[in-house]
Amino acid sequence: MTMFRPRPSQPQTADAAAAEIRYPQSNGVVFGPILRQKLLAYGLRLDPDVQISRNLKYNGPVTLMRNTLAAHLSIDAYSYISHDSLFVLGSIGRYSCIAHYVECGLGIHDIHCATMSNAVCHSTAFAFHTGPINRITAVERERGEIVNNATIGNDVWIGAHVLIVGDVKIGDGAVIGAGSIITQDVPPYAIVAGAGGGKNSERIIKGYRFTDEQISDLLELQWWQYDVPKYLAAGQKLPLDLELSAHAPLVRVGLADI
Repeated sequence: MTMFRPRPSQPQTADAAAAEIRYPQSNGVVFGPILRQKLLAYGLRLDPDVQISRNLKYNGPVTLMRNTLAAHLSIDAYSYISHDSLFVLGSIGRYSCIAHYVECGLGIHDIHCATMSNAVCHSTAFAFHTGPINRITAVERERGEIVNNATIGNDVWIGAHVLIVGDVKIGDGAVIGAGSIITQDVPPYAIVAGAGGGKNSERIIKGYRFTDEQISDLLELQWWQYDVPKYLAAGQKLPLDLELSAHAPLVRVGLADI
């Protein structure tokens, strides 16, 4: 993966390269049009007003759409995050589609402390009044982070206005319906809608995309490891439409032979 680290905040100068980076009041860095055009050659498409914070690991091509904040995120090839989304910490696999207004990687407050207010730790919200405070909470000492860490698999589709809470794992091929709140792991190829997740929350698992045998074949095949769009653009015919009868196994495709 390519590691990209934004430059630390620094005073604006007359230098053209420095002028390409604008520093909003948030912790993210917003890139100007010339630098965003250059990044396209490295497989990274950033729409205007996308903010990158701390660092971004990616395998191109990757697209982050407007008004999205990505902080300490790892994202693999042919995945995109739509506009006005927030992803802090965690990873996204290949060929995954993230809709708009999705939030993942929310802050964690130490509820076992005498106070949950971050005004008494290293918050920047009140530093203008108090000055910097370097207190580290028990949660930070234990986890090394103050946000959730979610893992999103390959070929996952997450609908609009989804909230992902906790250190959950969303399996390969899963579908998360719009407006869902995910608090537990989601099995591969599950279709989920509502609040919750995982094998013990059957009420929000509406079904599965394929039969058990087909799911097993797909997980073993791991088709997402291949550059399928390049094959299609070259005129190769791939059997992407599965025969979805209740007893039909997946016809295995020798992608490695293409």
